[in-house]
Amino acid sequence: MTVDTSTVTDLDLSIDPDATVDGLYTATLAKDQVIDDADFGFKEKEDPEPPVVDNKGQIGDYIYKDVDEDGKQSAGDTGLENVKVTLENTDTSETVETKTDADGLYSFTGLEAGNYKVTVDTSTVTDLDLSIDPDATVDGLYIVTLAKDQVIDDADFGFKEKEDPDEEEEIDPEPPVVDNKGQIGDYVFLDVNKNNVQDEGDKPLANVTLELTSPDQTKAETTTDQNGLYHFDKLPEGEYRVRVFASSLSIDHKLFVDPDSVQDGIFTVHLEKDQIVDYVDFGFIIETSDEKEDEEDDEKEEKKNDSDNDKDREKDRKKDKDKSNKNKTSDEETSDETDSSIVDLDDKTIEELIASGKLKVYHVDKMTNELLTDVSSKTAPVGAQYSTLSKDFENYELVEEPSNKAGLIDEDLTTVTYYYEKQSP
Repeated sequence: MTVDTSTVTDLDLSIDPDATVDGLYTATLAKDQVIDDADFGFKEKEDPEPPVVDNKGQIGDYIYKDVDEDGKQSAGDTGLENVKVTLENTDTSETVETKTDADGLYSFTGLEAGNYKVTVDTSTVTDLDLSIDPDATVDGLYIVTLAKDQVIDDADFGFKEKEDPDEEEEIDPEPPVVDNKGQIGDYVFLDVNKNNVQDEGDKPLANVTLELTSPDQTKAETTTDQNGLYHFDKLPEGEYRVRVFASSLSIDHKLFVDPDSVQDGIFTVHLEKDQIVDYVDFGFIIETSDEKEDEEDDEKEEKKNDSDNDKDREKDRKKDKDKSNKNKTSDEETSDETDSSIVDLDDKTIEELIASGKLKVYHVDKMTNELLTDVSSKTAPVGAQYSTLSKDFENYELVEEPSNKAGLIDEDLTTVTYYYEKQSP
């Protein structure tokens, strides 16, 4: 006889007519015999017992005083008792605590594989500061991954004597970070129709080199992008000079448009705090062969005129010299000594003997950085004295005179800038 236990749901077979609870019963029936004790019993299903896992993982083990303060564990160090240590299984968020024994040892045992965090309660260590940590950061924390049955016995923490605050070295505070937002730019283009104006039809020039000279005379360079745009950013307040290098273009390109109308590829501007100056644009043209020839002829004529003027000046100088020599005494005429301060100019022009520098004077609206009049430009010998004056403009008042309004011409470009503010009418 067999009982189909699958037809009984949520119950387990527990009683069988014979000694074996297997749903089977075998009997020998005599003639006319009645067997009425072939009974089977069932009970509620039991939850299965969880499997017993014998975990042998372990994390520890030493918390000590670094007596010689050499930053490492050495023979003279001593263990610290009753230091509280917490272990957290970061996979399950389960935590367990322990304390170090009299020798400074601690241990967490019976651990399954997983990720753990060891935390030392530094408040349970008096008069000492944490100085040694198992990882690179001295924060009393140690994060570790434990493999199955692995023993990690180097989770050691060291402490040292507290430092005397009076003996701590004074550290200069970090200078405040200044977030400068000033900017100067922004466009270099080909003036296709040669009308000296930036308009529709002009083309951007890429890879043109520009230089910015800062108030402290440091220099920075950048190049235009494919759209002819450039900018210098994160600039503090002050006076800047922008220079475009025509040499970064082909020899057929000639500077034609300049922000200050003086075609020298240089523009000086005063930048207010966080101001954006986006009108420092330079335009170039491509010279034709006829234009080049005309320009070369003009240059030759100018050089010829300069040479003629030099010769006339030289003749006058010789006449003056001859006249001066006639007035010398006979002793001076017979002297064999030569005055080393006299320079023979017979074979030299004035330009070869005297270096020249350029002076540019700007009159600028301080709020908008717009020019109130054309830039005055002058070339003079290096060392020559110069003096400049402010001007009167309707509804404007002079608010800032340059410190170099008078001085000596230098080899480099000398810029003098007067600042004005617009007044209410």
